[in-house]
Amino acid sequence: MAFDVDNIITIKQLLNNSISNINFDYIKQVIIKNVNDCNLLYTQVCYLIKLFLLNDYEKNGNKYNDYMFDELFIRKCFKLIKTGEINNNDNENLLINRLFKFYNEYNSNQNNQFKFIKPDNINSITHITDALSRDIQTNITNNIILNYHKYIREYININLKLEFNKIDNNHIIKIYNDIINNTLYSDNEYHSWINKHKKLIIPILENNISIKNFQDGIDNHNSIFVKFIKNYVKENQNLLNLIHINNDDKKKTTEMIINYLIDKNNEIIDNKYNEWINESKNFIINDFNLSKKIDLDKELEINSFLICFILI
Repeated sequence: MAFDVDNIITIKQLLNNSISNINFDYIKQVIIKNVNDCNLLYTQVCYLIKLFLLNDYEKNGNKYNDYMFDELFIRKCFKLIKTGEINNNDNENLLINRLFKFYNEYNSNQNNQFKFIKPDNINSITHITDALSRDIQTNITNNIILNYHKYIREYININLKLEFNKIDNNHIIKIYNDIINNTLYSDNEYHSWINKHKKLIIPILENNISIKNFQDGIDNHNSIFVKFIKNYVKENQNLLNLIHINNDDKKKTTEMIINYLIDKNNEIIDNKYNEWINESKNFIINDFNLSKKIDLDKELEINSFLICFILI
């Protein structure tokens, strides 16, 4: 690290020595202005996107789901802040039209203390703002993809406690799993709440997973199918009754059965559960397909979850 710093200092000194004082001061001022202009633009573009999205949702609710905050859209936001104008070659692009309308209405509203302003005598920094557009787009995408499950958990935790004062963490975990996995293993009293809020925080998606057999589920949808198997085994009342009748340990027995189901190389240790396992395999496959599972992680990469995130 010290070697790198020394190199930087040496290069800086060489540049300083090779540029006359007059030119050096001019270049320094240009760089400082460009940095300040870019910081100002970056901050305002982030505010513009947030305020536009909130305003659009407040006025129109779920009427629109065309939010494509890709690099091209964000470039238009930079241009709008820099010039006060925006090119919309496709007049049918309602998203751009609504953005431009919001910008004008917001800036002309005397009650808004914060106003979008463009830097004075802005230099040609398109190459920089293009790079910043990619940075903002990446940040938006990563925030949604990486934090989706965390935000869902926070939403469930807060809103459940508003309606059910004495709910404990075990119930909250089950309700979270029901919402994410599209199941209803939690207590009946929470099912109405689950059905209501699931529609608000998870988009309606059509790419349902369907499996042909156990191996298909394990090979092609491992994490989702394995999670479903674990919940099914742990919550199946017939199995729990059988475990109780046999006077076996619930945790050890369910773990043994789960390991057998998800790994074809395992052998069932206790033959008392062979009949239940053989009967349940088809039920598990059928219930899994009927639950219309969605691979949320894949969907997050290709779909806009922004409407749900506004509510969350």
